[in-house]
Amino acid sequence: MARPKKQGLDYFPLDSNIFADKEIRALIARYGTDGFAFYAYILCEIYREKGYYLELDDDWEFFAAKDLGISRESEKQIMAYLFGRSLLAKRSSTLPSPVTAVTSAGIQRRYQAAVADRARKGIVEVNERFWILSEEETLPFIKVTSQEGFSGNNRSFSGKNHGLSGEKSAKESKGKKSKGKENIFTPTAEDVWFSHPDVNASFIRYLGVRAGGGSFSREQAEALREQITSMSQNPQEQVKIIDQSTRGGWKSFYPLNSRRQQPEQKMKGVDGFRNIEQRSYNFAELERKLLGGVGT
Repeated sequence: MARPKKQGLDYFPLDSNIFADKEIRALIARYGTDGFAFYAYILCEIYREKGYYLELDDDWEFFAAKDLGISRESEKQIMAYLFGRSLLAKRSSTLPSPVTAVTSAGIQRRYQAAVADRARKGIVEVNERFWILSEEETLPFIKVTSQEGFSGNNRSFSGKNHGLSGEKSAKESKGKKSKGKENIFTPTAEDVWFSHPDVNASFIRYLGVRAGGGSFSREQAEALREQITSMSQNPQEQVKIIDQSTRGGWKSFYPLNSRRQQPEQKMKGVDGFRNIEQRSYNFAELERKLLGGVGT
């Protein structure tokens, strides 16, 4: 019998500046440490159980209040505050009332980053009833399915994609490349392209400079991400490579401490990349993608 796929997380990231957040400061000002403890308790339960949402009932609320040593009335007040400040969002539950499902956009963004390594072995399925991120915010390895499973009505954002790299399947890559609006997006600070936060922040900063505050081709962004991972697997080195191109206003990435070559020289195979391990990677084709083209 096959082992069921793991849904929850063993750990989750907590921002170091969480106590500087206005909503968290207001939560503590109103309800003291009980308010923050209850919020942290819910986050742990969400990430431990399903990973991106939690279904609450009277029993759960009773146990939570008992574990934390707070009254049921205080618990209800704190919960109302969390919903009112959008720290949590309600969704319709799959179970009969009075069960309530809770989640948030921030929780689901962190979940995506946390399961990136797991996604290398295959797509990660989430239930469309509880998934609140838009198609643009949902990473390629996340497959949003209906409660009934793989029906024709489900929102499959990534059925032909797999892995963190977001590579298209061989069948799709041979087909006609779309240049429609669905392939255009505007980079935001909430995007998750790399599981390492420092690398992700540097990459988003680069995309913002590259896009000039406007829209950007998702295909170009994915090609840029592939180039970074092909050049180095070291997060610190990846940050330096990205920042180098950000400062230089370059449309591509180059090895550290190397003079930037002319595009036609790189296409001819000049050894400008000899300072890094050589890989079977078509930089000529990648360069054309990054410059906005799709081929010769």
